Amino acid sequence: MSGWATFWEWVIIVALTTYFGLAVVIMIGGFFDVRKMFRRLNESHAQAGEGRGPEGQTERGRNGGMEG
Repeated sequence: MSGWATFWEWVIIVALTTYFGLAVVIMIGGFFDVRKMFRRLNESHAQAGEGRGPEGQTERGRNGGMEG
């Protein structure tokens, strides 16, 4: 093989390895973010079931005590 062919072969190998390595890192981080999102969503629903909104305020406190 000529020098240029060897050079470009290594460039492609390094680029693909970097791409797939980064994809794995992003996938793992995304998994943990989605897991955290669902935990927060469950906590929000639990608070709403207790008459409290996601911010921890009562329903009356959220709209200033005014109906409608």
